[in-house]
Amino acid sequence: MKKNLLRVLTVLAVTGVALTSAQAANATPQPVSGGTTFQASTASPSETLAELERIAGQPAQYVPDASSGVSTRALDPFVCTLYPSVVHARKSGNYDTVGAKPYTKCQGGTPSLISMSSTLYMVEWAGLSYVKLQGATVSDQNVREFTMKNLAWICKNKNSSRFMQETKGYSVQRGKTYYSAVASRIDTIACGK
Repeated sequence: MKKNLLRVLTVLAVTGVALTSAQAANATPQPVSGGTTFQASTASPSETLAELERIAGQPAQYVPDASSGVSTRALDPFVCTLYPSVVHARKSGNYDTVGAKPYTKCQGGTPSLISMSSTLYMVEWAGLSYVKLQGATVSDQNVREFTMKNLAWICKNKNSSRFMQETKGYSVQRGKTYYSAVASRIDTIACGK
């Protein structure tokens, strides 16, 4: 239980989640990846951790920025979704590199721009430390599908290590910008530093 509580507090700190008890009592459940609703204020630490682990690796639809004055519940007219990638040993690096290939797919139209920024992390100290290994940003214009293929880190040895990646993206559609963010599940790979 103590270990789970530390993991929950770490995840909440990493994701920037912080509510006072008054805020939590008045909070309205918000949809998360996949349209699921989760309200952490009523969940135990182990339930919160389980929910965060459940939504890791799930795709997320692009939405308008809340500061734009447009409701974040407004539908993305091009139905664009950002998909995380499983962190894996890369064939292109003779299996001596790890990487990920997050991608965006639009079903209802072609955005004028899609951009994604992704960061690869090594997870250490039982999930208490996320060490940034590599970052990459890619963009393309007038495409409905777009995959990042340049996120890679060279292994220093074959020690078993845990990895995850997070990706933030935006698309420009009919002059408006929509945003999304996803994170992969944590994967163990024979690749150390």
